[in-house]
Amino acid sequence: MIESTGNEQLDGLLGGLRTGDNVVWHDESGSLAPDFFFSFMRSSFQDGAHVVYVSFDRSPKNLLSVLGDLAENNRLTILDCFTHGKGGGSELFLKFYKKLQADTPFKVIPVKKPENPDVVADTLGTVYSMCGGKVNYIFESLTGIQDLWDSEEKTLKFYTRTCPKLYELNTIAYWVLEYKAHSSRLISGVSQIAQVVMELSVKRGTNYLTVKKAEGRDLKAPNKAHSYRMSDGKAVFDHKSGQMGGKHDLGKRIKSYRTSRGLPQTVLAKHVGVTPSTISQVESGQIYPSIPALLKISQLLSVDIASFFGSEESECDRIFYPESEGVEIAIPGVSGNGVTVKEIIPPNREEGFDPYLIEFAPGTVLKSHFFHHKGDEFGFLLAGTLMMDCGNDAVKEVEAGTLVNLSRDMAAGWSNTSGDVARLLWVKVKK
Repeated sequence: MIESTGNEQLDGLLGGLRTGDNVVWHDESGSLAPDFFFSFMRSSFQDGAHVVYVSFDRSPKNLLSVLGDLAENNRLTILDCFTHGKGGGSELFLKFYKKLQADTPFKVIPVKKPENPDVVADTLGTVYSMCGGKVNYIFESLTGIQDLWDSEEKTLKFYTRTCPKLYELNTIAYWVLEYKAHSSRLISGVSQIAQVVMELSVKRGTNYLTVKKAEGRDLKAPNKAHSYRMSDGKAVFDHKSGQMGGKHDLGKRIKSYRTSRGLPQTVLAKHVGVTPSTISQVESGQIYPSIPALLKISQLLSVDIASFFGSEESECDRIFYPESEGVEIAIPGVSGNGVTVKEIIPPNREEGFDPYLIEFAPGTVLKSHFFHHKGDEFGFLLAGTLMMDCGNDAVKEVEAGTLVNLSRDMAAGWSNTSGDVARLLWVKVKK
């Protein structure tokens, strides 16, 4: 049976929840998962299901203040493992029960010995029987459990025994794990048993969700990071997410300019004075370049540094690109040999092609092709005459008005033996 996470966009990414799912949230900071918990709780209540919230890190009073109107539901049961756990049975926390009104819609059940995994497991079964009907669980959190039990072995054993039981009971259980606080052994053990694993992280102030595992689903974009923001307590995903940094992705733009010029990462790295690994990290959005490095990159790519940060929105509505707005670019081994190359459309756009206007001065001889590109290319000679070296001593004359298609073969060189300038419109097709 397919159920909702409480977020339509997440349902679309995940393919919905399945009855019996144990959903593990790898939370980088430990503070991102609750937003998704609350959406799931609201959806569960709307479907007539009970929710058992197992808390090791929050006192009931604190949890109720966080839940807000979600606490005003008679299908909510809080399993309090905090008061007699990390709370130490302090009178400060026990006062909550003395003031608890008999007519409160929610139920709070204190676990007297939460340091004992068997006691917690038995209480889970008791609560399930008490609720009756459909029951979903939220565990906040495995990290808090391990902190209390001071044992990775106990934590993993509890989880590996509890998950199959919850699966058989046709529940849906959410578990949160601050993955940076645990060993790879525990993380892999938890992930292996879970039916669904999702990772929450923050990169340069932007939140990302990645579906790492989803049994029984045909994921459209597995392991792809989807950026999102919170709006009115709900996660809203960017429809173009997956590219770190959103619309102003510096790394994406640098890569677009570099590849459009046929410049390998190794060559760019050498001239900037960094390692190829650094350029790779910049382009993938993992790090920012320093200001001096960014200035060198802009010079080598023959672009104004502002073009790395300009808004894309104004470009998206454009369909006309006058030649006068074209940007002359430098291509190693090509430019400066009687050949000038203009970029007609900014390379950071979404189109599946990159067009260039290439001019050959009279007498120009180019002993290589323009780009190192593995995809298809084609060109249309607008004016003049060119000789194309096809390799193996084969030379073809290209006259104005001729289309050249290099979908299978790459030109070995070009030359303009005439006395006139030759103008060529050349297009690279993106893969």
